[in-house]
Amino acid sequence: MPVVGWICPATRARVAFDHFDHCDHGPRKATAYSPFLARLAAEKAAGDVRHSTLDLTATGIMGCPRELYLERTTSYYALPSAPMHRGTALHSVAARYLDPKIWSTELTDPVRHDLRGTIGPFQVSALADAWRRDLSEIGDFKFPTDWQVKWRKKDGTPKLEHAVQLNIERHLMAQQPWAIAEGFDPANVRLTVWDHALGADEGPLAQTCDHMTVEEILATRPASSLMTIADHASLLMQIREQHELIVSGDDEAKLRLAASVPLVGQTMYNGKKCDKYCALKTQCDELVRQFGVPG
Repeated sequence: MPVVGWICPATRARVAFDHFDHCDHGPRKATAYSPFLARLAAEKAAGDVRHSTLDLTATGIMGCPRELYLERTTSYYALPSAPMHRGTALHSVAARYLDPKIWSTELTDPVRHDLRGTIGPFQVSALADAWRRDLSEIGDFKFPTDWQVKWRKKDGTPKLEHAVQLNIERHLMAQQPWAIAEGFDPANVRLTVWDHALGADEGPLAQTCDHMTVEEILATRPASSLMTIADHASLLMQIREQHELIVSGDDEAKLRLAASVPLVGQTMYNGKKCDKYCALKTQCDELVRQFGVPG
């Protein structure tokens, strides 16, 4: 189930998606967040069908399984300023302004950009941001906060998780009948991450990913997780199987299942995942208080 509204950054109250069109809780009675970004993110969330199920996705198998289960089975409010919502909003803008004669995007070709296939033993989907129409390059938009420029490698090397995501798309694209018919060559396609963070003397940076085998992808430990991507995917499949046994409307059973999922996120991002990057931390902490730490 998707996010159903925002949390106002100024008051921490749960508010409707259109709250920032008339909010006066910011400094000098200004709005507490950009109405433009809030509306874009809300529209994107409303149309997000892929993340409304427990099917495996390229980004999902690299995240915390417990957070993902809560995100997809409960209604929740979120800060619009959270990186995932800010990035979601700006993706819509980026797709709109690439030259459609040169680039295919999820806006111009939504069906083709929903890539589905296998990564090892797992059925996985990925929503590709853009590729050149001659199929020589696959690109992914990233919109990190500007202060993260100082952590960006100046030689154009992307984060491991970003490289994994694009390589999953490369392997899935190689399985699409239309791509095969149009001569897609997975061995020679360029994989580019477009990092849009800005520094005092630095602009957006194009980062080129090395190709990875399926085995290398599945053996990766994303964001310093103690588990590999294969472990994440296997756990998510187990959670989905247990969820499918729950009688419709039994919210208590869903909470108990969520409470049984290991706290994988605690080690991710060098221990910062839960406090800084989890949209469901409040709900997760409440499960710990109610049911205890899972064994």
